[in-house]
Amino acid sequence: MTTASPAVAFPGRARAAAALQRAGALAAAHPVALAVALGVLVRASHVLAADFPLNDGGMFHAMVRDLQANGFALPATTSYNGLGLPYAYPPLGFYLAAALDVLTPVPLDDLLRWIPLVTTALTLVAFAGLAARLLPTRPLRVAAVAAFALVPRSFVWLLMGGGLTRAPGVLFALLALGAVHDWCVRGRWRAALLAALCAGLTVLSHIGTAPWLAVSIVLFFLWFGRSRRALAGMAVVAGGATLVAAPWALAVVRVHGWAPFRAAAAAGNAVWSSGATAWQVAVALARFGVTMTGESFFPLVGVLAVLGGVLLLPRRQLLLPVWWIASLVVDPRQGATFASVPVALLAAVGACEGIWPLLRRAAGEAAAPGLERWFPAAVAAAALLYATAGALVSDPRYAGEASLLVALDASDRAAMRRMATLTPAASRFVVVSGRGWFYDPYSEWFPVATGRPSVATVQGTEWLPAGAFRRQQKLAQQLQRCGGGTAACLDRWAAAWRISFTHVYVPRGVLSTCCAPLVGSLRADPRWRVVYDGPGAIAFARVPAPPAAR
Repeated sequence: MTTASPAVAFPGRARAAAALQRAGALAAAHPVALAVALGVLVRASHVLAADFPLNDGGMFHAMVRDLQANGFALPATTSYNGLGLPYAYPPLGFYLAAALDVLTPVPLDDLLRWIPLVTTALTLVAFAGLAARLLPTRPLRVAAVAAFALVPRSFVWLLMGGGLTRAPGVLFALLALGAVHDWCVRGRWRAALLAALCAGLTVLSHIGTAPWLAVSIVLFFLWFGRSRRALAGMAVVAGGATLVAAPWALAVVRVHGWAPFRAAAAAGNAVWSSGATAWQVAVALARFGVTMTGESFFPLVGVLAVLGGVLLLPRRQLLLPVWWIASLVVDPRQGATFASVPVALLAAVGACEGIWPLLRRAAGEAAAPGLERWFPAAVAAAALLYATAGALVSDPRYAGEASLLVALDASDRAAMRRMATLTPAASRFVVVSGRGWFYDPYSEWFPVATGRPSVATVQGTEWLPAGAFRRQQKLAQQLQRCGGGTAACLDRWAAAWRISFTHVYVPRGVLSTCCAPLVGSLRADPRWRVVYDGPGAIAFARVPAPPAAR
């Protein structure tokens, strides 16, 4: 009696084996490209899960419309939230979105999704080029790109609607650093000119990225340059970047003077700005930065980065550890995003030079046949799968910054539009969601969707003088605490900050976690009446006092 061969009896097994073999050959031939593709897939999964810009971007939406209404000339102020804010934000992203909105059939709301996604995907390519310059071997480069692709801090704040400016800023900064390294190592003048152009475009995209880029360029000069020729190139980079950004900066100064830039610099939350900020940075450094990678569940990439730094210290290869620390110090608010660059590079060192040799040794000492070949690869694949799953998490119930990648749904937007028809044009709202101002899409998008001011919205006040930004942050923080209180809490808050408002808006999506007590109190208070109670929100209007009481 004869038996059929496995290939005949189980043809599916043969096809699966052939597919695995082809996948292995592809991975061996183009591992960096596959790591980049993985990062694009992770980023696209978040954007495609929503039909509206993720988290923030409301102010930028208004500024793009202001630019279009002014015939593509820079307006003096922006209409956002009715505050007369200086139109001082770097405008490159606004021009891009405004032009595409006019030249293509893609609506502006969708452009605030697609431009950050495409630009953030390009940062993967720019990072891969930088890793090829800084890391000596192919496995290190592949591991670094994979780490950068999956660590949430490398993409979370760039994918949001506000990534219209943040993502190009990081992209041009990475391109500038690659050109700076090329200049320091090879001394080619075209590299210095390219670095100058990219540095200038960084400033024109996102001025908050410029200090990190400047510090990074200095570190590159100290490690790779330290010659008169390199110093001359750095002067070319600084001068060229200034020339590229000067037309915009001078246009703002001509209208507003230097006050908006001084205010923005003061709002940057530098490490020396306050004792609380300095303590925050000290705690982060004491934890070796592993809590600032934004990872869900367990900071795998952060721990590998710490291991990589430990391995480099005895060799006196200090660029990457120093760069990590400098990134956190130069801008405590955004530093973790910038630090994702040295973190990914260090994680590659920790994985390839720390963990991988241990896995190979453990497999070689095992008695099971074939384990030496498959055990390290299986552990690496499990770690990669784990990191990928963590990068995909957007459920707010789980830790990790990727959970911030949520957008207003259709009912939220419809409820806000209803406010424009149900309330007078002179209405002044407080939006109570219980969230911090930097991840509160309700407060930021409300003025855009309704045409009514939100008196506690923070966005844009960083360009106002006299500490307006810090004041607005405290004001917003105290307002959100009233979500768990009563109408009397709102009265005390308004009296303390000398603010008047006519309406209260509570998103329905936050009632289970925040604001049910406040809503119940407002319903029972005769001074307030319900003007909207439907999908998306509950809104209250203040009942005018009788003439005698007035």
